[in-house]
Amino acid sequence: MTRLVTAETERFRRRMPSAEKAAAFDPIHHHLTHWLDQMLHLVDVVLEDEGVTTETRQRVVRGILYGSPNPADAEMRAAQRDQLADILEARPPSSVVLRDATEQWLGGEQR
Repeated sequence: MTRLVTAETERFRRRMPSAEKAAAFDPIHHHLTHWLDQMLHLVDVVLEDEGVTTETRQRVVRGILYGSPNPADAEMRAAQRDQLADILEARPPSSVVLRDATEQWLGGEQR
C-alpha cells in the first residue's frame, strides 16, 4: 500500500476500534477490510500515475473512507457515525425482532 493510503486507513481504524476487533474475529469483515485497502491503494496509484497532486489524492481517499474530503468534515461525519452506532447498540430490539425470536423459540408462528 502507498504511504498515503496506509496513513489514512490507520487514522480511520483508530477512530473505529471496534472495526479492528471485528476484522480480527469476523472473516467477512476481514475480507471486506482487506478489499477496501486494496481498492484504495489502486485508486491512489492510478491518481498518482495521472499526475494528481498528493493533496488531491488524500482528499479522494478521505472521501472514500469518510464520505468527505475535508478533514474537519470527515471527523464530524465519523463522530456522527459513532454516535449513531452507540444509539443503535443501546436501543432495545424492535417488536418485530422480538416477535420473530419468540416464534422461533416456540417452534413456529403463534399468530
